[in-house]
This record gives sequence, C-alpha cells and structure tokens, in this order.
Amino acid sequence: MKRKLPNVFSTPERGLKVWICDARYHLVKQEDGTFQYGKKERFKTEELARGRADEIYNAAFQSELKIERLPQDVLIEAKRGLDLLRPLDGNLFDACQRYAEYLKARKDNVTTLQKAVTDWITYKDKQKLTKSTMSGYKTPTDALVRKHGEKLLIDVEHDTVYGWLHGLTSSNANKAAYCGALNQFFEWCIFPKKWIKENPCKGIEFKSDYKEPQIFSVDEARTLFTAAKKSDPDIFRHVVLCMFAGLRPESEAASVKKEDVNKDTNAIRVHSGKTKRLRYFQLEKGVCDLLLASDWKDEPQSNFRRRWDSLRYSLGYVIWMDPKYELPKRPDGVKLKKWPHDVMRHTYCSYHLAAFENEAQTAFNAGHKVEVLRNHYKRPIPKAEGEAFWQLLS
Repeated sequence: MKRKLPNVFSTPERGLKVWICDARYHLVKQEDGTFQYGKKERFKTEELARGRADEIYNAAFQSELKIERLPQDVLIEAKRGLDLLRPLDGNLFDACQRYAEYLKARKDNVTTLQKAVTDWITYKDKQKLTKSTMSGYKTPTDALVRKHGEKLLIDVEHDTVYGWLHGLTSSNANKAAYCGALNQFFEWCIFPKKWIKENPCKGIEFKSDYKEPQIFSVDEARTLFTAAKKSDPDIFRHVVLCMFAGLRPESEAASVKKEDVNKDTNAIRVHSGKTKRLRYFQLEKGVCDLLLASDWKDEPQSNFRRRWDSLRYSLGYVIWMDPKYELPKRPDGVKLKKWPHDVMRHTYCSYHLAAFENEAQTAFNAGHKVEVLRNHYKRPIPKAEGEAFWQLLS
C-alpha cells in the first residue's frame, strides 16, 4: 500500500464546524521517542488539522517507518500480540525478528522427521548392536514417524512429542523407554548433525509403578538346574551362565567361549553385545568347575533355541503368550505358565545380593549400574534363602 497522510475531514459538533485529523491507523511519535498508534484529534481550522497530519507524516518518514493504513483485523492481531509480549518484556519488533530467524532456519533446514529417523537408524546399524537393542530404537521412532513423519524436523516441538507420548495406551514404563530412545535420537540431531538447537524430549518424564522382578524360588531353581543337567551340555552351560553367573542370555551367554573361563583365577571374561564393553569378574565357588566339566565346543549350536524351548515346555512353561488369551494346557493336562522375562538374571542378582550383601559387586557382575539393580533386577529375599540357592552348586 502507498504511504498516506492521516485523513483530515470536517464534522459538525454542537452546531460548530470542527476539523478532525484521524491518525488511528498511523504511527505517531511520542515524547519519549517511541511510536504508537494515534487517535482522532480535533482542531478549529482546516489549516491546523492538515498541519498536524503533515507533522505525523514527516516524523514517521524521518524515522524510516512505513506508514500505511492497516486493516482492522491486522490491528486486532497486533494488539493481541502486544498483550502476550508485555509480560515477557518484549515488543512486536523483537517478535518479528525472531520469526524471521525461524523462517530462515526453516528455509535452510528442510530435513523431515522421517528422513532424520532413517539416517539415525542407519547410523545405529553401523554400530553392530544386538537385535533387541536395535528394536528398542526402531519401535518408538517408527511409531513417531507414522504420526508425524511428514513434518520438518524443526517443527517437531516439545508439545508435539509430549502429546504423542501421553496419547499412547501403553504403560508408563513403556512410555519411559520410548522417551529414552527418542531423547537419544534428538540429541544426535543436535550434535553432530546440527539440524535442531533444542531437544523436544527435554523435561518429559514418566514415573512407572515399581514391580518386583519375578525370580525362581530355590525349589524352582533346583528343578531347572537338575533338568538342564540331565539334558545336553549346551543347555546345561546356558543355565549355569545365566542363573549362576548372571549373563545376558542372547548377547553374552551365547558368545562365551571355553577360553573365556579361567580355572586358575576362577574368573570369567564377558564380551557384552549390549554395552559393547568387556568385563572380568569372579565366579562363585563351583560355577567354574561346572562350566569346564561339560562337553564344550566353540562352534555354532544347532537347533539350540528349539532344544531350550523344549526343556522349558517339559517343565510346564510357555515361552510367549498373548495376555488376552488363556494359558493353554499340555496334552497330559498340565496347565502351562508363562516364562518370566529375564528370570534367570533376576534370580542371580537377587540371590547373589542376598547371600553376599554387596550391591556394587552384584551390579558389576551383571553388567549394569547399581540404580538399575535396585529398580529392575533385585527382589528382597532373606539371607538364608540366598545361601540356600548357592548350595545348589555343591
């Protein structure tokens, strides 16, 4: 729009002719040097009214401010914006500058959430992580992409992630795991990629209800230990490594070789597929002898999963079952129980801590932090039960 002078017109008031200088849609210089929208001013003569209009026009022109008659809806939005900015000690000029910076960032960064996730998963794949670890990264990021994948990464804000996470129907523990994976993803987008400046996951927390981990009783552990011993050497060694040494079943126990067990020092060397760290720790008395006494061949174990599942089935356990279905029965009428998640490691941690009362050592042996041991792996049991558990080795 062209720059215009304030409108000057005459109107009768109380029988007298009055001249009006209408500056409501023009910026008027104030005494303190700032500019605010003007008002209708009344003058006795046309000369005075037009002089005031010229004064307003020239003052704005000298300050290089563009004067134009603004639509009413724009003025309303501007006033609303000022009302929002005042508590923040800001003005419309600051707001416009920030918005200009935001638009420039959008122009420079056209990376979508979907592309960023694809690049991050490719980056993680190169680290040769375990399948379960990669699944923990892929599941939450893929779910977020299904909802907001077409958005630019710069448009994925705190409220976007917060609303999506809280809209999930899963447990708080699962939401916390999702949030943890997304937090790593967005941190990677900040550095080294420099696609965004702030992490949208910052400040999002989920407090999960504490659930005691499921462990075997001493009698249940004895039953499994005896059945594994009567089975084949591969199964027996797997049970000893997981239940009496606390190794992770897939990423650690499956990769231990005979040379990793040192009979002279009664220690074991563990290569962790999850943490990518190497650790040595002392085995309890009798564990080393049981491992080395078995027929140990450092070669791929054929049909191991089938044989392991078959043994657990014979003991009355089903490996996986959809919770909405009732647990089935074996042909002989025995009702099957669900095999508890990570039960052998939970059993090791609980009985080791109860018998030897050293949190730091138990956590180190299991390959995690003391906080993880307290929150997820140990179940409080009497010292006598802990000692009875380790008597199974004698």
